[in-house]
Amino acid sequence: MLHSQEPVLRFPEPVSSSLAVSVPAEIAAACYSDVDALAQSLLRDGDDGRTLDQLRADVPADLLLGRGPGTAAPEAAAMLSVHVPVDAALSISDEGASWTVAGLSRHRPPARS
Repeated sequence: MLHSQEPVLRFPEPVSSSLAVSVPAEIAAACYSDVDALAQSLLRDGDDGRTLDQLRADVPADLLLGRGPGTAAPEAAAMLSVHVPVDAALSISDEGASWTVAGLSRHRPPARS
């Protein structure tokens, strides 16, 4: 199987991200078809009020995390740690904070006035 690139993780907003993989078209089509079928099944079964698009986004995450689609996430599915320098917290400097999510580290530059 040919893979043209490694998976890509993007953080367009602090509270969401996207994960993209590059696979042959027939595999991508089959994956989408399976995800869509599982999402539609959850919608028919009267899931918790999520839309079909929301279910289509949640189903692959559940599968990749080893959970059955539609099952509840573990109580501590992710941990967010925010690190703020003490001088920034005391308004002595405008140094930016950094944060870590499940081992992924991000740095937020200081806001410009």
